[in-house]
Amino acid sequence: MFDAKLELRRSEYVSSSIQRFRGVLMPPRKKKKKKNQDAPKWVKPTAGHIFVRKEFEPWRVSLIEEIKKLRGADGSIDSKTAMRTLIKQINEVPELKAVPSKILKKLGARLIGKVNDGDLSHLDTKLPFDEINLLKENLNFICKSLQLNKVQIHLISDKSAPECEIKESAAPEAPVMFGYVE
Repeated sequence: MFDAKLELRRSEYVSSSIQRFRGVLMPPRKKKKKKNQDAPKWVKPTAGHIFVRKEFEPWRVSLIEEIKKLRGADGSIDSKTAMRTLIKQINEVPELKAVPSKILKKLGARLIGKVNDGDLSHLDTKLPFDEINLLKENLNFICKSLQLNKVQIHLISDKSAPECEIKESAAPEAPVMFGYVE
């Protein structure tokens, strides 16, 4: 059976991932040079590694659980009072205290908006599709869009995945990419 909402979410996943990857692979913005300082010339990456995290971090699961508590009898969330109530609840949950409030507010507002638009799948703690398979299905499209010769996809938990700083910033529905020159 064809699920239009699922297909739309899969499509948005691929397009937003490519947009994020493109931002990583672009040259850094030019800054004013100080006298006698030669910065190395930027070289366009020819290959990349995509890092995917399968499970949400415990703090994000806690945030989703708190947002679920805000739902009314009709399933919607009162947008006017939801954020105030959510912030009060966040201060009582130990897993959420360690996360910067700016991140929690931004993610909470996005999730509340999606729920009020009728997409309850954002309250699930697992994605309704397999990210690795979706990225593999679209690997040629990703390579062509980013003008890369080769892209490898890794779970962050894989021991064989290359080490890099951005690897740990991957989240479900938000893979990260590291570009390099082959």
